[in-house]
Amino acid sequence: MNLHMTDIVNKRPLCVDLDKTLVREDVFRSALLSWALRGFRPWNGFPPASRNGFKSWIYQNINLVSIEWHFNAEVISLICRARKDLRPVILVTGNSEEAGNFFAKEIPCITSILTSTENLTLKGRRKAIELQTLFGLNNFDYIGDSKVDIPVWEVCYQAFILTYPNRTYHKIMKKLQDREPHPVFLDFGEVDLLQLTSTPGATDLEVSTVGCSCLK
Repeated sequence: MNLHMTDIVNKRPLCVDLDKTLVREDVFRSALLSWALRGFRPWNGFPPASRNGFKSWIYQNINLVSIEWHFNAEVISLICRARKDLRPVILVTGNSEEAGNFFAKEIPCITSILTSTENLTLKGRRKAIELQTLFGLNNFDYIGDSKVDIPVWEVCYQAFILTYPNRTYHKIMKKLQDREPHPVFLDFGEVDLLQLTSTPGATDLEVSTVGCSCLK
């Protein structure tokens, strides 16, 4: 599962999805487009036949730094607050370990990653099972963006739901309307450039229009 913990989990973890949650983009589609525009290079060999193996191969053959990523300011703010409270922050994604490691380096407040492997896709009910096994029922918070995340929200403690214009959430609301605590809905406040910010004497970590002190 590629879970690399740097914290002892003695506080409720904050688990964060990657695609369309931490960043606005679908990460693999952006990487695939970058690879396609560059052109096939036969000396890099041919990709594996499996879906997850193919994803990993793509990430190994492109430079994720060269792609412009748009981070979600509200999600970054939640990550900063969690780390201020010494809570573990786990990036949980159906992407490969290469993608998880890249974004964990971009945001040092991410303390560990949980990713797909060649034989297991970490998505939907499978993701819910893995997180419940690791942390326990109702013992972690989860930030996600789509109905695929419903099984995870059903077993987490605090559900954070990222909303986008023109997307239907009636199925999500029907499933989660009776949950306690009530789900928290987030808007996507786009941040094009993330920089270090700090305020001497501040009592809280905050996100400004340019970023957060958790970021490098």
